[in-house]
Amino acid sequence: VAFDCFSESVFCKDVMRASSEKINAVTSSCQRVWRVPPETLKPTVYRRRESSLSDPQLHAPVKETVSYRASFVNQAQALWSDLRHGLERPRSLQFWTAVLHTLFLLSMISAVIMRFELGSGTEGVQINSRWTSISWTTMPAEWPAFFQPTAVEFTDGQLFVAADGVVQKFQWSTQSFAPVGQAMAVPGTARGLSLVDGQLVLISDEGYFDIRAVDASWTSSTSPSTSVGALGILDAGPESWSAPNASLPSIERLSAAGALGGAVILASSDRMLRLCRRPASPAGQLEVLLELPTTGEVTALRLDATVLWAVLRTREVMAISLESGETLAQFDANLPSGATMVGLTGNNSHLVGVIVREGYEPRLVITPYPELPSATVEL
Repeated sequence: VAFDCFSESVFCKDVMRASSEKINAVTSSCQRVWRVPPETLKPTVYRRRESSLSDPQLHAPVKETVSYRASFVNQAQALWSDLRHGLERPRSLQFWTAVLHTLFLLSMISAVIMRFELGSGTEGVQINSRWTSISWTTMPAEWPAFFQPTAVEFTDGQLFVAADGVVQKFQWSTQSFAPVGQAMAVPGTARGLSLVDGQLVLISDEGYFDIRAVDASWTSSTSPSTSVGALGILDAGPESWSAPNASLPSIERLSAAGALGGAVILASSDRMLRLCRRPASPAGQLEVLLELPTTGEVTALRLDATVLWAVLRTREVMAISLESGETLAQFDANLPSGATMVGLTGNNSHLVGVIVREGYEPRLVITPYPELPSATVEL
C-alpha cells in the first residue's frame, strides 16, 4: 500500500514517535551495559600459573639461626658450585661472579696470614722509633793529604782511622782531632777496626789481624806525627805482617766489618751480613754461624753488646737485635747528596762516623744514640 507521509499528518507523527522511542530505548540499554562508574574501578589481578613440578613455592620458609661454621661451609659450597658451573661457561656472568668471589676469598686469607706473620715474633717489640732521621754534628779533624778513610774506631780519647792500606792515629787537641804518631801500613784494604780484649784488631780483605802482634806499642804511642806534608802519609810504619790471625770465609767483596769479643760481623757487596766466630787457634778460618740479608749494601757497622748498627748505601741506619736478628728500628741517615758513610764507631753515649764524598774532604760526625725499644740480652 502506498501512502504519502506528511510531517503534519497524524500517521507520520505516530511513526516518528515510535521510532524515536525505540532508538532512545536501545541507546539507554547500551549505556547501562558499557558504562563503568569511576568508583567501581579496581586494579587488574594477574594470577600466576602454579605447577608442583617446575615452580618453586612462593611462601618464605622460617629461617633458622645458622652457626658461623655452617654459614662458612655453605658459602664455600656455593662458591665452588659457581666456579664449577662458571668454568663450563667461561663467558657467562656466573663465571665472572665466581672469579670475584675467589679473589675476595684469597684477599681475606692473605690478610689473615699477613696479620699472623707480622704479629708473631714481634710481640712487645717496637719496630718504629719516634726518631725518623739522625742529625749529625761535624767534629773538626785535620786529615793528612790524600787520606780517604775506609774504617774507624774510637777508644780512650783516641781515634784510629784506616784509609785503604794505612792506619793513622788521631787525638783531640785544643780545637780538633789531629794525627799522632807514625802511620802503619796494613795488608789489603781495611774495612773494619775494632777493640777486642783491649787491643786493636784490623779486618781487611786479606783477613783478621791483631795489630799488637806486629807492634804492641803502636796504639799507645803519642810521639808527634810524621804523616805531615804533601806526601807524609807515604811514610808508613812497620810492615812485618805475618799470616792473618784468621782468614775470611768465601764471600763477595768485603764492604764493612766489625768485631766484639769472639764474634766477628762481615758485610759483603751481595747485601749479606754474616755473624762469624773467631777460631781458637791462630791461622784458622772464621766460622760463619748466621747469615742475614739486608735491603742494601752495608758500608759501615758497629757491633755493641746488644745491638748491631749498620749504615746502608741507601742512606739508612738500621738497628738490629743480636739476640733475634729482628730490626729494632730504621732511620734516615740524613747524609749529603753523593756521600757515603764508610766507618762507624762510638762510646757509651754517642755514635761516631766518617763520611766521604767525591771532591770533598772527609767529615768526622757525631750524634747521640737514637732511642730504641727495650734492648736484648748481651751476646
